[in-house]
Amino acid sequence: MITSNTNLVSEIRSFCEKEYDRIQERHRFGVSSCEIVAEYTRLADNVIFRIVRHAEQTGVLPLEFPMAILAVGGYGREELNRHSDIDIMLVYDSSVDLGQLEEFSSMLVTVLWDTGFEVGHSCRSVRECVKVTQEDLFSKTSMLEARFVIGKENVYRHYLRVTSKPLFKRQVGRFISQKIQDWNNRHEAYGSTIYLQEPNLKESVGGLRDFHTAIWISTVQYGSKNIEDLQRKQLIPSTVYLPTISAVDFMLRVRNELHLLSKRCNDILSFEMQESTAKNLGYKDKSNSFSEEQLLQDYFLHAENIFEFAKLIIDRASYGYPSLSIIFDVFRRQKLADGFRIVRNEIVFEKGKADFNQETERIFKLFMHRQQTNCRVSAEVRYSLANSLDQIDDQFRCSSKIAGYFLSILAEPNNVARTLRRMHRWKILEAYLPEFSHLRAQFQLDGFHQYTVDEHTFYAIENLETNTLVEVKGGQVFIDLLNELEHPELLRLSVLLHDIGKGLKNEGNHDQKSVELSKIILERLGITGAKSQLVLFLIEQHLTMSYISRHRDLDDEKVIQSFADIFTGDTNKLKMLYLLTYADIRAVNSVVWNDWHATLLWQLYERTLTIMQNYNKKIGLSELEQSVDKQLSYQVPMEKIRTHFEQMDTLASHHPVAIANQIELVEQYTELRDVLSVVLVCLEQGEQHTQIGICTQDSIGLFRRIAGILTAENINILSADLETRKDNIIVDLLTISEIDPKSKQHLAVSTQRCAELAKIFNQIWSKESDINKLLDKAKSKPLPISERSKPGLHQTSIQINNEESDQCTILEIRTRDRVGLLFTITDVLLGLGLDLRIAKIFTQPTFVIDTFYVTESDGSKIQDGVRIEQIRQILEEKI
Repeated sequence: MITSNTNLVSEIRSFCEKEYDRIQERHRFGVSSCEIVAEYTRLADNVIFRIVRHAEQTGVLPLEFPMAILAVGGYGREELNRHSDIDIMLVYDSSVDLGQLEEFSSMLVTVLWDTGFEVGHSCRSVRECVKVTQEDLFSKTSMLEARFVIGKENVYRHYLRVTSKPLFKRQVGRFISQKIQDWNNRHEAYGSTIYLQEPNLKESVGGLRDFHTAIWISTVQYGSKNIEDLQRKQLIPSTVYLPTISAVDFMLRVRNELHLLSKRCNDILSFEMQESTAKNLGYKDKSNSFSEEQLLQDYFLHAENIFEFAKLIIDRASYGYPSLSIIFDVFRRQKLADGFRIVRNEIVFEKGKADFNQETERIFKLFMHRQQTNCRVSAEVRYSLANSLDQIDDQFRCSSKIAGYFLSILAEPNNVARTLRRMHRWKILEAYLPEFSHLRAQFQLDGFHQYTVDEHTFYAIENLETNTLVEVKGGQVFIDLLNELEHPELLRLSVLLHDIGKGLKNEGNHDQKSVELSKIILERLGITGAKSQLVLFLIEQHLTMSYISRHRDLDDEKVIQSFADIFTGDTNKLKMLYLLTYADIRAVNSVVWNDWHATLLWQLYERTLTIMQNYNKKIGLSELEQSVDKQLSYQVPMEKIRTHFEQMDTLASHHPVAIANQIELVEQYTELRDVLSVVLVCLEQGEQHTQIGICTQDSIGLFRRIAGILTAENINILSADLETRKDNIIVDLLTISEIDPKSKQHLAVSTQRCAELAKIFNQIWSKESDINKLLDKAKSKPLPISERSKPGLHQTSIQINNEESDQCTILEIRTRDRVGLLFTITDVLLGLGLDLRIAKIFTQPTFVIDTFYVTESDGSKIQDGVRIEQIRQILEEKI
């Protein structure tokens, strides 16, 4: 027996290897994935046929043995991929010889395992199957998909007859409720979003399990075991049916490629698998997108379609089984205008108004009611919406009445993003604004944006809603500004259109492309004159405020005045750009908006507003000295305050708090009476940043040493203001943070940690070799980079600017991040003989944009063209 089984295993292995090669070749050739999974299923069927025939020939299984082998799970659905498990159930009647059954089942499973199959199996009598369908939901689901493979068909028919009764008649409502609960729990476990950067093809929102759930519910509710039957019964429109068919085929194709590449069962489209998967499936790198970006965009599009199909079925089914008795429906009905009413918290059609054919404007009125009532839209209405997309034509798009409805949605203080998301999900938004369609599911592989472009846009709009702002620290400021706006709908329209130029071929500067497309849209909406100019201004300038706040010296009056000039005296424009910038930054990813960026943005807004309102009367030095004295609680003699002012020529533009901090640092340093000592003090703590002060004797390469020690201690420098007195005492004010290793968010550096840093500084301050050892240790820990680098994103770029500051030359360096980068840059600046006055550091997961205000050693700006090119060339070589 052992010998014959060995020969059988060898025979099956040889057969499977040839079949696997043949099917893989067909898969790579581009044959439909539905055909591919069917072929893998037939292969498994044929293997089981061969084992059964062998068992019959060797006497292990009698010819008339009362048993049927059923395929369940993915095998039952005929959806096997290359390394999918096969789940089988041996069903028998009460007359079976259990000893013979055990011998055969052991042989069957052993041979399957030995030939390379991962097997799940069970043996149940027909009576046990009935019992388990009543007690166990998982088994009940498996029964729905059970498919006859081989054996006695009369046993299978008996099984179908007795299991269908409890499954389809007695427990339908309970089954559907449990499946919907499972759906909700699974979605929550996977982040309740389709747009994961490493999605699970099976379990994520919009994955294959969503499709399966809808089919299971359809089977018990409508007797439809496949999507084709649902379409024939007109339970789903063709506009849902066709995209879903395509989506399932796509998911199975990608899943099969993952199996082949991984050489195991693998459903996760992880970063390391994305490029090879995409290229094997025929995607190619383009000038404006990587192959894996294109793959992910297609994945998101198909996941949206599967989710919408499943949601339509689930909503139909859950509406059919309400949680409260239908007797009380009368208390849960509300008549709405425009041919709609509310029943059990759903918007449904009034009788005689069951489509949008005669009054297409009701499409937008539906969404207005959805926004006002916060009730969901019934499956019946969504079915009609899907069939009405072709009615949104050029005449509809150019209608001033429809434009008025659309703008009224944007004008509401809440539920704007939620309403737009529904319009987008149901293809209404892109039908009305065709220019928006290419943003759907557009993935941004830049190490910066967490969301697709369309989701980023909706999050930005959500950030300007009152219900969101009340939960945000400092949100009342934005609420007050929103309440001051005469036309909040124009602000939200600007947000909706601000990235509409992304993802186009040869897009170049996306904000300019967005302006060009928005001109067409505004004209169609009937928005002209000053209103049109306002929207276009906000779109064109939507990156300006963020850029200046992060990369320029906000104490420089020239910077503030130049920024104020773009508003031509209109403070309303400033308020709207401030609101748009906040909303845009906070929608980029979960960590980029923090209290440090909030502080910078507020400072820029407040100082610009002050200039525009002509409140920028310069304070005299004597008045500033008095303010500093008050800030110090009159604890420092006025003589020392005046001495500090005499020692520094740049204090006129400084805030009294900053000057007071400088004086206190100098006092602590001079009390030590040791020129080689260094003082490091924690000055202020925010939630996600800490300001420290460092005071010591000036020396060559001083900031280089500061950067080296802090880098070695895993401290991020966000900004540095470097001041040197005439007596060579330096007073540096730095904003620093630490990164939480789990959340990747910036964290404030604690007072205790600052005290530890002070000790480290004093221990190794004058020991260059010790600093280098610390840095070498830090550099041994590479940055975790999980995606391919875009040449345009990470290519080193150095801009040298002499226009925006009267005192300094501005160096702006954009390059790929790495441990010790800031130390390297400051080391190069030292070697070039440049004095560093201000550093503004902006770091993202894979790249940095660092800005340095520098002068020649004599304090002058860098004016010579040859010298500028020398600096640029050396920086590029070293970085």
